[in-house]
Parts: sequence; structure tokens; C-alpha cells
Amino acid sequence: MIMTSVVIPSFQGGERLKVLLECLSRQVTDFEWEAIVVLDGSTDDSLDVIRDWAAIIPVRAVDLGVNQGRPTALNAGFSAANGRVLIRCDDDLAPRPQYLSDHTAHHRDTDEVGVIGLYDNIIPQTTYTSAYGAQAHAAFNRSVLATPAQYLWRYWAGNCSVTRTMYDRVGPYDTAFRYYGWEDTDWGYRLALAGASICVDPGLETPHHTPAVTTEIRSRRAFLSGSAATRFLEKHGPVDDPTSIEVAQWTVWTTGVRIASLAPNSIRVAGARFIDRVGHRFPRGITRKLIALSVESSGMAGRRCGPNPPASFGKGV
Repeated sequence: MIMTSVVIPSFQGGERLKVLLECLSRQVTDFEWEAIVVLDGSTDDSLDVIRDWAAIIPVRAVDLGVNQGRPTALNAGFSAANGRVLIRCDDDLAPRPQYLSDHTAHHRDTDEVGVIGLYDNIIPQTTYTSAYGAQAHAAFNRSVLATPAQYLWRYWAGNCSVTRTMYDRVGPYDTAFRYYGWEDTDWGYRLALAGASICVDPGLETPHHTPAVTTEIRSRRAFLSGSAATRFLEKHGPVDDPTSIEVAQWTVWTTGVRIASLAPNSIRVAGARFIDRVGHRFPRGITRKLIALSVESSGMAGRRCGPNPPASFGKGV
């Protein structure tokens, strides 16, 4: 009997899957498990990678054929899963040997819990990561660990687990969140509404080969995430959440962010590329402020855009 299913949504992730599946081959468990990789329109060697590893570990592919978005991929994976415990593990993670056991342990005696593991970002040295990204990630993890339990739904993401019973109670991921961001936050919020106790396990902090290593990529993601946030608000209305997605007060900084957010997308993208290209020549504090301006103004522009961003804006995300 399969105890635990690992659902891995993937798009063009052949190289990432080689790392992830090797990590899964090193898991230390006392139960049966399976991994389901959902190929969301991948045209690289992902399917061959999965077939090769299927001779070594219990992994199989669900191939969607065409790209349908992460919520659809997740739903397909969870529908195909046979385990009592369901783990979402994004394809850019590199789980440690106790990963499956530690997630599963939380669900041995209850269906009423949702478990979050943080990311331990593996960050290459770029202008963005050196001046802003590494520091921002560390601050984010500290803020998550300090968040009261009733607000942890906000951090439901790509390293998390529930039981089949709880998943069926909450229902599938909302496919209206077609682009980057908030499909997981929406599901986490619904998980909390379903009565689950959500916790963060510091021991499940997992190495993560983050794709957001440039100002341009991070700013594009901020725009799409801001856009998706408006869909969340349209769906649920205002929620009790201290991590408000709105800028609450006017300051010199927020005024600058608001002004920058009015620029056309093409101008903000060009600005982000400029920072990536020459930011290393500036004092680090100046570069950090420029990156923050690009990211925050992009997020605000996404919220102004609303829930239907330009289809082309996700390129490179």
C-alpha cells in the first residue's frame, strides 16, 4: 500500500528533474511511496529522464501534451496519486534524505494538518542576488517563522503536504490562476477555511535552485503575482491578513514606487535589464534600492492591470 505520493509539476524541467529524482532515490523511509511528475507541455528531454529513473525509483509521468498552467498540472498530479499523504514538491527542489519521512510523519495520526517547508535558496552570484535577492530571501524566511499560525496559509507554496482526505475536502487548485502566483496562496487560504491546522516545519527547509536570479525575472514575476493578487481579492474579498498586498501609507518611497509603476511594461523591463547589466558598478546600497524599486513598482503595476495580464509578459518567468 502506498503511503505517500509526491506530486511534481514541471515545465521544461529536464535538467532540474535529474537533480530532484536523484535526491528522491536517496530517501530513507519505512513505507511505500511514489512520485508523479506532471509534464505541463514540456518539449525537452523530461520524459526520457523520467523513464530512465523509473527503473530505479517509483516514478511515473503524466504528460499533459500542451502547457495548461500550474494549477491544471497540480490537479492532474493529485488526481493520479494513490497515497494517503500528498506532497507537492516543485521540480527545482533538492530534498534531503529525510524529506519524505519528515513530511509523512506529520500526517501519521491526523488528517487535520497542512505542512509547509521553507526554501533554502541556492543562489548564484549575480547583480540581483548579491545586492538584493539573498538578503530578501533570508528576511522572508525569518518573517514566515515569526508569523502567527492563523496566517500561515499565506505561505502555502511548492514544498507542502496534506492527506488525501484533506485535499478532497478543500478541492482542486483554481485554474483561473493561469499565470504566475497565488494559485498556492488561494489553496492555502481554502485549506485554512476547511479547518486545517497549518504549520511550518523548520526541518523541512529544502535546498532550492531558485529561478529568480535577475532583476528582470524577479520583476516580471512581481507583475504577474500582483495581477494574480487581484484575482484572489475578487474571489475572496478582503481577508484578515497582516501581510496586506496593498501599500497602506504614503511615504517618499511609496510615492516613488507608485510613479514608477505607471511606466509602460516595456520601460520597466528595460530598466530591470539595465540594472542587471550595470548595477554591479554602483554602491551596493544604491543597487539594492534600484532593484527594490523595480520589483515593487512591477508588483503595483500588476495589481493595477488586474487579473488578466498581457499573455506575453510571462516570457522568461
